[in-house]
Amino acid sequence: MQQGQWEKDFGPHQAVDRDLIILAIIAYVTIGIFYNEPILYVVIGVLITYVLINSFYNRTIGKKLYLEPKRETIRLFQGDEGSFTFEFENNSLLPHLHGQLRFQITPIIKALDGDITSSEQVFAFHKSFSIRGKGQTLVSFPFQAERRGVTRIRNLSYSFPHLFNFNVLTLKYLPFQRREVVVFPKPLEIKDVDIAYQMAPGEQRVNLSPFEDIQSPISTRNYEYGDPFYKVNWKASAKSGQLQTNLYERVVEASYLFLVNIRQSDEVIQLNEVMEEILSYTTYLCNKAFEQEINYEMYINARTASNIPFLQLSEGSGRAHYIRSLEMLARIPRHSMTYPFDEMVYRVKNRTAAPKTIILVGDTSKEVNHFLSQWSKQQRDIFHVIPYEGGAVMEPWQGDVKIHA
Repeated sequence: MQQGQWEKDFGPHQAVDRDLIILAIIAYVTIGIFYNEPILYVVIGVLITYVLINSFYNRTIGKKLYLEPKRETIRLFQGDEGSFTFEFENNSLLPHLHGQLRFQITPIIKALDGDITSSEQVFAFHKSFSIRGKGQTLVSFPFQAERRGVTRIRNLSYSFPHLFNFNVLTLKYLPFQRREVVVFPKPLEIKDVDIAYQMAPGEQRVNLSPFEDIQSPISTRNYEYGDPFYKVNWKASAKSGQLQTNLYERVVEASYLFLVNIRQSDEVIQLNEVMEEILSYTTYLCNKAFEQEINYEMYINARTASNIPFLQLSEGSGRAHYIRSLEMLARIPRHSMTYPFDEMVYRVKNRTAAPKTIILVGDTSKEVNHFLSQWSKQQRDIFHVIPYEGGAVMEPWQGDVKIHA
């Protein structure tokens, strides 16, 4: 039975109980006619009253219960805590007593409250509470992020004892749930990562740089001994009565290109801890570029269904770009189909014009090294993240190194 936001399920015994009561009413009426026993008519009246009240309850319950179909994305790092909050609005006088809210979710998070029924692929969260009549009821599910991935609430329902029989009534929520949790990869430190940070004069504005854009003065300060004479601002000096030196925008030409290979064997579908490590090292690289205010773009050979058959993140910088990159890493499926890394490198090489610092994460091959050798001749610096037991280190690309061989 469907009503508004909810589909009602009265359980397998509802129809049987109803038929038994109807048969009892018919039997008592027959007996009452033959034996003319007044007490039987009292019993018949009670049964008919029960049937009418039960029918009214079945039609009414849940009819004015509303749960906002909230759109929500909770973004967390592994170990962080969050919560889902459900706000029930009951415009009926009828309460929903001693019920249990249930929903299913992929086990990338751990419940911190309520009961859990788990399987290999799905967690079912349970929490008991009552929804009062004529008012709002808030219930919260706190949880902790455990592993990288994305999950969304599915199969939300609220079950509670039927008021007039021993059945359990279940209200199944019909609107599509838009609540999801995105768990970012845990960043794993890469030693000597700063060797890839090489600055040159350019147009990218940063807080710290030895290079200035003399066409973009931003303020002045008092002249100090050793300041170049061309930096003196004569108009500001005349107004203040002492020499003033121009301050200019700090600029740099530095940008990263991350090439990430999550394929660690000849298998097209990847599911291994090495892939998780690679994504964690990539997260660390994104974090360093964000902290250093350096533009970066990223290509990952996780197969997509678009015209470009691998994941790509266009060049950018800043917090919004950083969050987009982490979310892209989080959304790579654990059972991920891959695109050949050498073909991806070839396509990226042909579409990249401006010089960039290239950073490799993952295995390389002879085909990939051939393309990188051509790239390195175009005044591009190439570095490789080399894992070792317990960590990883950044080294200049050698052209013949295979990780995890």
